[in-house]
Amino acid sequence: MLENQLYLLATIFASTADVEKLTILKNSFTNSSELLDIICVLWPELDDPILLRNFLTNLELNDLNADENPIDEDNILVSLLETGEDLVPIIEMDVETVSERVSTVKEYINRRLVEVTLDEITSFDDTVSSWLRKRILLCDELNPFNVLFNKKLWKEIKPIDPEFMGWVNGILEPLDFINNSSDIRVQFRIIDFEALTPNNVIELLTKNLLENEYSFNNKNVQQIDCLISYLNYTNSFTLFLEQKFNTNSFLFKKKQNYLVFDAIFTKFNESNVMADKENFQKAALSIIFENSKELMNIISMDELKQLLDAFDQNIETANGINSKILLSYIHLISIFLQDYSLKEVHLISKENEASQLLHYTSMIKAKIMSKGFKTSSSTAVNEILSVITGSASNSEQIVFTHIPPKRQISVLIDLLLELGEFDLLQDLMEEQNSQLEEAGLEKYFWHFFNNASNGLKSRPEMKKAQKTVKLLLEQNEPKFKHLEILLHIADLLSYYSINLGKGVIFKPSNIFDFKNHPSQIISKLLELNDGLYKDKNTTSLMLKELFEGMNLDITGDFFVQEQIRVSEFHIDNALANLDFYFAYHESKELLTKSENKTPWATVFQVCKFSDPNWLDNETPTEILVLQFELSSDLLQSCPTEEMEIVISQWSSLELELLTRDIINDQYSIGNSGDSKREFSQATNLLDGVSNSVTKFISSNLS
Repeated sequence: MLENQLYLLATIFASTADVEKLTILKNSFTNSSELLDIICVLWPELDDPILLRNFLTNLELNDLNADENPIDEDNILVSLLETGEDLVPIIEMDVETVSERVSTVKEYINRRLVEVTLDEITSFDDTVSSWLRKRILLCDELNPFNVLFNKKLWKEIKPIDPEFMGWVNGILEPLDFINNSSDIRVQFRIIDFEALTPNNVIELLTKNLLENEYSFNNKNVQQIDCLISYLNYTNSFTLFLEQKFNTNSFLFKKKQNYLVFDAIFTKFNESNVMADKENFQKAALSIIFENSKELMNIISMDELKQLLDAFDQNIETANGINSKILLSYIHLISIFLQDYSLKEVHLISKENEASQLLHYTSMIKAKIMSKGFKTSSSTAVNEILSVITGSASNSEQIVFTHIPPKRQISVLIDLLLELGEFDLLQDLMEEQNSQLEEAGLEKYFWHFFNNASNGLKSRPEMKKAQKTVKLLLEQNEPKFKHLEILLHIADLLSYYSINLGKGVIFKPSNIFDFKNHPSQIISKLLELNDGLYKDKNTTSLMLKELFEGMNLDITGDFFVQEQIRVSEFHIDNALANLDFYFAYHESKELLTKSENKTPWATVFQVCKFSDPNWLDNETPTEILVLQFELSSDLLQSCPTEEMEIVISQWSSLELELLTRDIINDQYSIGNSGDSKREFSQATNLLDGVSNSVTKFISSNLS
């Protein structure tokens, strides 16, 4: 009877949240779990948990015999009745009524406890944890959407089962976030939330998170924390990777999308309870790799390196990518391939040799030509070499897999030569402690020379050609001396007017168009440069340097023939400029030097020359004498088949001289005494020449 009376009093005190009286009554319960059930069901759901917390903290929740001292239940009953007259009716009721009421209340309490635990997904073996869960679920029925209302209880009651805290972190806190989120706009009771599939909850916990284009704030961080806790608690990590943590969700179109990725990665990576860290990092690597082009537009290279440093280098994606490889790609990108993504660099490593060589050449060339690259030439070369030697020593850097380091160095040398970067080239040779190959140097000499539009030594291409020749001469001066001469003649020619036709400029490379007849270049110069025909020394030097520059023999007949042709061109241009005296003297010299190779036709033109400015179109007597003498000399060396025409001209000149009045010669150059003496000497010369020529003719006719 007394036990039932105390039980009824406990239900009353629990329903009124009377901590003081329950404290007095608690020791009368031999089974503390029975008292806990009363409090769990009957304690006001909306009452401040702080009162219940204070009571429960002093109760030995797991001890069924908390007080070993004998309990005087009569005294407890009397002391409780003294606190309030309204409790007296309970004592006055008969045994049957008290028993009936106790049974009714117990039935109600048991039913309520069964209702909240019916088909429950989660349960705890620990008495405290089990009781706390039931109390939370009962409160949730009356006070829905405030699932953390009893937080003060589990924060203060010790010890708390880790499994219970896992439920709080993995279910209650994510649910609280969902219920109070204005973005998600849906609310659940605890039981209903636990009944949701992980697929549905993942959708709720990532709602507006991945699509957020405007901001990333503390609320998003909290959302990610809740997501991680839920996934770990429900072991739904693989599902999350498949559904959300993939390349389609993180396209990195906006910076906010990356911030979400970074926060998820950081939180997951630091989580000590994460079930599958390896698969998570694989997924993260794939996202970074596949969408690296967009990612590198919104974060710096340092940020990307810092992100990749957080990965386990032994973890690889399905296509063999790991963080170490990507960090190597970043090194290459930062130096050379600023416009490339990680994926694009990786694709280069899968191409054939020709394609890789094209990429490599383009990469190095762009770097050399970039602004500010040559501020420190030694540093610039070391930057390039760091990639070449790095790819050789690091087996995991596999960008230019088909181009061995030696070939890469060779390409670098070719580019430095092609671009005329001789300071960088010198630094490279010193760094490599090697010597340039003659063939490569010579190839680029001709590259510069043939691309020059003008032979002037101050022009960029010619400067490069000069520097290349200098390197060649250092290695083999006898072999390449002719190239130095070639540059000199090209420079010399640039000071004169010369072209290949109307509007067609003469370039240094055109010199070799005249390799079979170098004298033709002199011919063009004489035609286009007034007065040059008088400077035989200059044109002779030009011809010699043209031969030497083109590596032609200057000791053979070909050179002699070309010298004769140059003399002919001088004579022709002298006659074109009505300069008989230069033509005469050049013809005399030509006859002396040419021996049996006399260009008789050219000399013959001098013999026939007539200046339209002469008086009455008559050749001055002195000129006649010189022409007569020249024709006499020509008879000594002209071909037999041409002798008749030369004799005819000689006879014509002789007759003309015979008709001149020696004393009053109106066609004499002057009427001075000197002129008369000069004419007299010419007459004597004529007699001498006539006799010798007659003898020559007779000897040839016999």
